[in-house]
Amino acid sequence: MYDRNTNLKEISTLDLTMRLNHIMVEEQNLALEWNRIVDELWARLPNLKNDIDIAHKSLVKQRKLPPK
Repeated sequence: MYDRNTNLKEISTLDLTMRLNHIMVEEQNLALEWNRIVDELWARLPNLKNDIDIAHKSLVKQRKLPPK
């Protein structure tokens, strides 16, 4: 699509919003994977449950759209 050096003013609004959506989906997928790994580590090493660096990531909740 484009790289970090691309002037964003040259990118269409549709492409920018599609990229934002793609980033949001990737963040969600990474957070889910993180949480699965944390659960497994906690099962193997219960003393890690108190470690602030090995904790669940909060997941983005989907907004409910107002009724039409």
